[in-house]
Amino acid sequence: MNIAIFIDGENISYKDYGNILKDIRKSGQVSISNVYLDWTQNQSWKEVTKSLGVTPIQCQKLNGKNSVDLKIAVDIMETLYERQIDLFCILTTDSDFCHIVQKLKSKNKIVHIYGYETKINNSLLNICNKFINIKNLKRSESLTDIDKYWKIIRRCVEEEGISSIGRIKDKIIQEYSDFDEKNYGSKRFLIFLKKYYHNKIRFISNEKISIHSEEPKPDPDYWWN
Repeated sequence: MNIAIFIDGENISYKDYGNILKDIRKSGQVSISNVYLDWTQNQSWKEVTKSLGVTPIQCQKLNGKNSVDLKIAVDIMETLYERQIDLFCILTTDSDFCHIVQKLKSKNKIVHIYGYETKINNSLLNICNKFINIKNLKRSESLTDIDKYWKIIRRCVEEEGISSIGRIKDKIIQEYSDFDEKNYGSKRFLIFLKKYYHNKIRFISNEKISIHSEEPKPDPDYWWN
């Protein structure tokens, strides 16, 4: 699934974007990622644009007009007709995007809104395909790397019907681009799985796995590396 991200830099904190991006990557490949601000007055997103590959878009202030919202709306419509995008992720709290969301959905596009539950406009919340409360994404920060990878593995097998070890590894890298099984003392991804999840998964072959319905007895062979 091809994804486009449009960020209202005035209403969304740059501090939350790392968690947001990890969540968005669960759905597919990010093709467009833009953040909109009047950069002559606000540089808060500057470091994020460098570290996470977000394109900064200048929005000159206009008297009596929300230039950020206007520019986002124009770019979304251009993207709708000029690019092949399946999922539009709009990071905002404004209701100004209700008409845009309706248009996207009329063209069979999926729209996810990322915002803060206490600030989000109800009209926008009710019209999108899915609303994600940014504050809830922070709860995953306390998980260890092994726990985070397990959530992806389990989702792949149980929710997405993916049993291929290679495809599961691709899904992990999609969300955590710095993943490398060698960092965990394993020469191959298969060995990594056996080392850390031997009591949770069943190996159908060297290429496929399933999830145990109940904990099996440990197999000592799973601990070689």
